[in-house]
Amino acid sequence: MDLIAAVFALLAALFFGLTSHVQKIAVQGTEVVLGAFLSVGTMALTLWLLAPFVIEFSWFQTRAAAIFAICGIVFPALSQRWQLISVQQVGPALTSAIGSFAPLFAVTLAVLFLGEHLNLQGALGIALMLAGLLVSALGPGKGIARGFPLIALLLPLGASLARGVVQPATKFGFEEVNSAFFASLIMSTVATFVLGLWMALAAKRAPLRWTSKGNLVFFINGLVVCSGILSLQLAISFGAVSLAAPLASTTPLWTLLLGVLIFRNEHLTWRHLIMALLVCVGAALVVTR
Repeated sequence: MDLIAAVFALLAALFFGLTSHVQKIAVQGTEVVLGAFLSVGTMALTLWLLAPFVIEFSWFQTRAAAIFAICGIVFPALSQRWQLISVQQVGPALTSAIGSFAPLFAVTLAVLFLGEHLNLQGALGIALMLAGLLVSALGPGKGIARGFPLIALLLPLGASLARGVVQPATKFGFEEVNSAFFASLIMSTVATFVLGLWMALAAKRAPLRWTSKGNLVFFINGLVVCSGILSLQLAISFGAVSLAAPLASTTPLWTLLLGVLIFRNEHLTWRHLIMALLVCVGAALVVTR
């Protein structure tokens, strides 16, 4: 089971890494607030079309459905919103750096409330992975924004905490209904309504910028996000959060590899190599813990 969970966690990181590149293309034509709604809405619609063949409708009457619904408000809705505001207020470098601590929050909560065990080797592996992600986030040319109030740090911290909290919370829901598909369906549906509300409020203040190409790419992004979130939920359903969360956080490594090998918009540096080494060694320690 651990091997299956590890494969799905890495697959989730790969899809999330691909999302970074797809979004770069999409935002050139369509605003992020509209794009987020289109992406998550596409995910929800796709899952609903498949739902009659996969789920039991009695599951909607369970406590797990309520847990997954609350998770949907937190992630991707709130976490995405806080992430975007954080980039504007404190800068992308610090947002990315603090975001790297999401697996630490997830594992800590899993150990405290789910009774998961984390030995010294696993803890060392997570520490190495965090170090690698921080090296990537705080590299040259990614200076930390200055002049913001200290309380603004709550924005990236909140986004990171939101992503971390959802994983053990989802695992708790799986004790009643162990269906990654059902969890993803509920989360994406709730998130679509929340993001739709934010989009409507934004549209009242000013017209939203969009193009047909940008919207189309965001629809494609929704399918990628759907694959990523579903893979992450499968990883959590098959294995421990302390295994899935760190491996799913290797997204920056996959973003780099895709940028070098496919999109041709990244160039390898010694800092990238250090990041890759730390993340790979850390991941190996977590998997074999």
